[in-house]
Amino acid sequence: RIILMDRHPVEDCYPSPEISPGKVIEIQLDALQNNELPTPDHGIEICYRFASPRNKIGTGPINHFKQMIHSPLYECMINFDRSRFSPISPEGNMWNIIITKNGQDYQFRWVLSRQQGGEYIGCWMTDAVLMSG
Repeated sequence: RIILMDRHPVEDCYPSPEISPGKVIEIQLDALQNNELPTPDHGIEICYRFASPRNKIGTGPINHFKQMIHSPLYECMINFDRSRFSPISPEGNMWNIIITKNGQDYQFRWVLSRQQGGEYIGCWMTDAVLMSG
């Protein structure tokens, strides 16, 4: 499990201006890889915490978000075997993610933005996850 700042297990993580874009990616990937811990779909719930307000407008409430992640396009992200990720942009707002599950690689582009207002001001959050390969 990823420990954030040596104090908080991933399941206790929430968006914060102190969390870098790379750490946001790590938190979400760790949550999805261990989706069923400590309860079913808890990893998806953590990812939803880090979805930007703009993203949530498109994905809808948490139950719809869970259905979307369990859909054929994204289900490879749940309980995958391993992942690799690297920034595409120097600002840290675009990331290339490769997820391996059952010997098959899946490539995604993760798009983040630093929130400019509201309750998440200054926080890096996910705007979109797009299949790219």
